[in-house]
Amino acid sequence: MPIAFALILLLFSSAASAAEEKTIWSCRTSHPEAKPLIHLVEWGNRSYVKFAHMRFSALHKSSDGMPGWYWHNDGSGYYRYAIVVDEEGTGWYHDFSMRGGESSTTIDYFQCEKSE
Repeated sequence: MPIAFALILLLFSSAASAAEEKTIWSCRTSHPEAKPLIHLVEWGNRSYVKFAHMRFSALHKSSDGMPGWYWHNDGSGYYRYAIVVDEEGTGWYHDFSMRGGESSTTIDYFQCEKSE
């Protein structure tokens, strides 16, 4: 019995570690020689946005093949900021705070590449 239990435990731990694999997107300004200044991390319920050595917990979700990171939920159920990466690798930075009747303002954009 102990060997069977150990095998089952090994199988479950392998499946869990595969499900929690990280994918990192590095984002820079549009200047071709710029270094990445934002990192977007897909990591299940531990996804985050890293900027200036700070991590912001983020909800990661994909819609129409475009991954997005949403952060700064004040408890209302709505997120204040997001970066959504389109098919060309452009990461669109949004501010969802209400300004002049607008629900979302694109503040800036970045060139993002997925790490392999």
